[in-house]
Amino acid sequence: MKKTSDLIYDRYEVSTTQFFLPNITANVGKIKNTGVEFSLNAIAVKTDNFKWTTSPNIAHNKNVVETLSDDFYKIAFVQTAQLGGKGQSGNFSQLIQPGHALGTFNLWNYAGKNAAGVSTYVNAAGQTIATQPLTTDAKIAGDAQPKLIYGWANTFNYKNWDLNFLVRGVLGNKILNATMASLNNPADAKLQNIPRFTLGESFNDTNAYLISDRFVESGSYLRLDNATIGYTIKPKTQSIKAIRLYVTANNLFVITNYSGIDPEINMGGVTPGIDNNNYYPKTRTYSFGVSASF
Repeated sequence: MKKTSDLIYDRYEVSTTQFFLPNITANVGKIKNTGVEFSLNAIAVKTDNFKWTTSPNIAHNKNVVETLSDDFYKIAFVQTAQLGGKGQSGNFSQLIQPGHALGTFNLWNYAGKNAAGVSTYVNAAGQTIATQPLTTDAKIAGDAQPKLIYGWANTFNYKNWDLNFLVRGVLGNKILNATMASLNNPADAKLQNIPRFTLGESFNDTNAYLISDRFVESGSYLRLDNATIGYTIKPKTQSIKAIRLYVTANNLFVITNYSGIDPEINMGGVTPGIDNNNYYPKTRTYSFGVSASF
């Protein structure tokens, strides 16, 4: 368990009869992380010609904001992740609130399409509306923190051959695909390219691009991070003990249900788990090499 205290926030409201300005910066907030990690290094199989070494690991962490206030400085929550978009300037997509994790989404509640093909939303009173909701209609819609983080490294040796690879991934996290939301405007079909996703939208849907929980997706993935296969030659000479030829590939594939470019997006800072036109895709690389021992 790790507790972080005296976190800085610069917008605590104070009385102007006591202070020069209506807002002040103070070290008040507290965050707690609790979790467990398990790892194993083992030789799973070993014979005269074959050896398999494996190293799985798995970790779970629970993040929670404990407090943002003390006896003097008080605030109920902090709104974060101001993403913008058409008609959405000043809207926030996440909040920092005691009892919730960093990266908690606070979004409009999508309720499907009406008979005219227009996206509808549930307002704060529980009514379904076909107009743009108010900021007060936003509701908690999950968070970006993964439930599990895992990895699995393996090395195989068979006679002169060797193979090693690493798979890793996360489970249980959410991603807000704001990139898809901003591009999902059927009216733009006359003017520019649109995502394939938008082909299924009604041209009448003037709400299609609004950032809502409709665009919160599973961020779980499994990635084959790297793999190397090599062959070792042992020359019949005293000057060179061995020559190894190898081929390495990185970022071979990703298994995920996320519809964006890549589910492995930024998880740092106070606004994790948001894809908002700010990601450059990872490259897949191949390399060939030769090494020698003398």
